[in-house]
Amino acid sequence: MTAIIGLISKTKGRVTIWLGADSALTDDNGGIVTSKDEKVFTLNNGTVGLAYAGSCRVGQLLRYSLKVPNIPEKRLPRWMSTVFVNTMKECLREGGLLQKKAGADCMGDATSAVVGLRGRLFVINEDFHVMEARKPFTASGSGADLALGSLFTTHKQKGKPRDKVLAALRAAEAFSSSVRRPFRVIKIVTNK
Repeated sequence: MTAIIGLISKTKGRVTIWLGADSALTDDNGGIVTSKDEKVFTLNNGTVGLAYAGSCRVGQLLRYSLKVPNIPEKRLPRWMSTVFVNTMKECLREGGLLQKKAGADCMGDATSAVVGLRGRLFVINEDFHVMEARKPFTASGSGADLALGSLFTTHKQKGKPRDKVLAALRAAEAFSSSVRRPFRVIKIVTNK
């Protein structure tokens, strides 16, 4: 599977979202390859960052077909849970990948996304449940627990946020057979 990571940093009145991901692709037989497909990218002219874990085809549709609706100034969790998720569902439906599980829409087994926008981080799980982390960091994928442990120990320490994201990805790679380099890290800057 993978490790996808989000970290919020605040300096001099600016909030920056850092998103990172590995390059591993795994199959049901335990095979693993690294891919040139990037699991982390920006949307909406660089104002939204998205990282995905799970289905590569879902990630491709989100990257190349998802049209992010106008983002409101207020009630962002509500907008994410309704407008944004419904737009994701429609994108996947049009691409033939919206699935049903126990009668409910889903992205597919073990598929999730970390979305960063307006200085906030959200995780969207396979059933389209939206969760905003209380901590200034989050992770998803098979290497999530390892990455979260790393971020927990480094997020308050001095140092560059990008280096903290890379350290978390290296921790996940060191102890998870489904996380591999090369790593990619992007940032989304918001003025607050």
